[in-house]
Amino acid sequence: MLYIVLWSLALVSCICGENPAIQLALTDKGLQTVRHFAAGVIQDKLDQMELTDVRGHVMGIHYTLSGMHITKLDFPEPEVHFSPPVSGLDLSVSGLSMALTGDWSTHLGAIHDGGTFDMAIFDLSLRSFLGLDRDSSGHPSVSSVYCEVDIQTVNMQFYGGARYTHVLSVEVNPVMSLDLSLSAPPAVDPGSINFGLRGEFYSPESHRDPPFVAPPFSLPVQSTYMLSVGVSEYTANSASFAYYISGHLQALINDSMIPSYCPIRLNTSSMGRFIPQLSQMYPDLLMVLQVYARQTPLFTFQPGFVKLDLLSAIKAFVVQANSTLTPVFKLHLVRRTSRSGLVWFSMQRFNILK
Repeated sequence: MLYIVLWSLALVSCICGENPAIQLALTDKGLQTVRHFAAGVIQDKLDQMELTDVRGHVMGIHYTLSGMHITKLDFPEPEVHFSPPVSGLDLSVSGLSMALTGDWSTHLGAIHDGGTFDMAIFDLSLRSFLGLDRDSSGHPSVSSVYCEVDIQTVNMQFYGGARYTHVLSVEVNPVMSLDLSLSAPPAVDPGSINFGLRGEFYSPESHRDPPFVAPPFSLPVQSTYMLSVGVSEYTANSASFAYYISGHLQALINDSMIPSYCPIRLNTSSMGRFIPQLSQMYPDLLMVLQVYARQTPLFTFQPGFVKLDLLSAIKAFVVQANSTLTPVFKLHLVRRTSRSGLVWFSMQRFNILK
């Protein structure tokens, strides 16, 4: 600030050391004239200036205030006096007020948020002592010896960002994404903070709400743990639903995928031992099996174990000489998990397709 004054006085300071050939002497009257002129120049410059970004963090949350510029400024004339103790100037401003606007952003790990803000600062007071000197090559230099700022009132209004939900989606793979938006405001108590996340897997290509709702559940807070995470069966079932409606819960199995040591092969001769019609109607032909889910697989979380109910089917095809597939039979299966962890399949229906 007051560059004309500072540079002039810095030149005056050059009388120390070798003898000067030119001297300038600025009196208090001249200083006050420059002060009056500089106040208007400073106000015009500040009105056009984009302020430096402000960055910091609070409790692990990193924030940035960027793109800030002044929309209104009330800049009173500063008080400037010579200060022999610091070989420079005593500069003070009282009653400065301004209005700012800009952008804000925050992030906590993978969680990002942002928007715009308006800020109003009232009754800002500043006092600074500026030392005037020269460097080793004789160029004038200015340094801040002391600076103190006092702000009476700051009003801020934030726009954008999250209120009751925070939109956040994480791509798990090309088939499925995970919605981690907040389902409610964070619950804060003296010992912890609880974030309720939606926790729904979905298919970006065919995003549909699951035909079931998330049941209520509580997460016990362990004060000896740094972090606790609880996952309900809704999350697991939404993943099953996303895979099911996107058509990815199916697979084609051919004979090349069967281990060589297996005595049963995927051809009509081998399968004809169990279904004689196959070898009679389609002698010496390869087969393929289509394994697929008939409904969304459902998980049930119970104390000590997880239960999975899967209604599946196997559809068998004969590979004709021209590579076309002819369906020959369909087998409906039910997969269940017991409390002991055993898994078994039961056959619901077997149909020969003609």
